[in-house]
Amino acid sequence: MTVYLSNRSDEALDTLIRRSEAAPKLTPQQQENLIAAKQILAERSAAKVKAHFHIPSAIAFLTSVAEEKRLCSYKELALACINDPKAEWSTYYRKIGGHNGLMQSIIRHCAANGLPQLPSLVVRQNEVKLGPDVPPDREGEAEYGFKRGMVDEGLAKHGVDTDVLVLEHRQACFAWPEG
Repeated sequence: MTVYLSNRSDEALDTLIRRSEAAPKLTPQQQENLIAAKQILAERSAAKVKAHFHIPSAIAFLTSVAEEKRLCSYKELALACINDPKAEWSTYYRKIGGHNGLMQSIIRHCAANGLPQLPSLVVRQNEVKLGPDVPPDREGEAEYGFKRGMVDEGLAKHGVDTDVLVLEHRQACFAWPEG
């Protein structure tokens, strides 16, 4: 079935995932397909950012941030996992967000591999010093990127409170290395 799934489009895999997650009960084969579909999408997503970022390095960096129970900036994350250390920050800045950006790829990777949502630890540079117990201040913004990414992946519902979502995932990240 994995070969069959690997030949499906991203949209078809998204549909399979959403339907499977909405189903009240899954057979063992359906559960296996759900896991495989998530893994395939995570790998494809990582491949799209591979030219710019190294996902395993990003995960390793964010794991160390979680172990230290702190936040990091987008720039810190990008610099920890860029493939070309001589590249300008402005080159990578535009590739962090969006549907196929670094952050979305990390959200997919974490979901597919049973990891806590490590992207909840990434904030703007001026918010790092506020600490992990302060939710991001996104007053006036249409949607906070982490929340949008979680909703896009079916990991959170539209209308969920952003502050609660972020703080809940941060706490899960901090508890994860201990458990």
